[in-house]
Amino acid sequence: MKKIIDETQKLRQNQFKLILIILAMMSVLFIAFTIYWEIDYNNKYGYFKKVRAEVVDHVVVDNIEYDVLQYSVRDVVYKHTTEYESKNHIEDKLNVFYDENDPSGIVYKLDNTRILLPVISVLFVLVSSSVYIIYFYIFRKTHDTMQTDKKDENNEKK
Repeated sequence: MKKIIDETQKLRQNQFKLILIILAMMSVLFIAFTIYWEIDYNNKYGYFKKVRAEVVDHVVVDNIEYDVLQYSVRDVVYKHTTEYESKNHIEDKLNVFYDENDPSGIVYKLDNTRILLPVISVLFVLVSSSVYIIYFYIFRKTHDTMQTDKKDENNEKK
């Protein structure tokens, strides 16, 4: 009977080891994707600079009103019609981000939610690490108990 319990315990340990290996692989993939995503984002938008733009006019296309923004970069004045429906009044000031290589190209806002992926990755790694620690604590304790039981059996036989 004790042999069946030992075999069942070994099977459970092997299953848990497989889960740990999968968690480790997922952690590595999560971190690698996060690093790739951050590098890609910085390559696309890392050289964009913030500038204050003023709403100088509205343009109506198909009964939808769009803002016309005016901003200046290195003493050159640029005008840009937004791609979203106007929510602003004339003379409102907005922050926009322009491309250093082509100041006529602007982005209305940078992705502020990009912090979520690194946070999720770190949390996943922390949870995985805690599972590792719990596993090795339980495994060591179980292993120590099994060793003690075997010593007791050997002492009883003598």
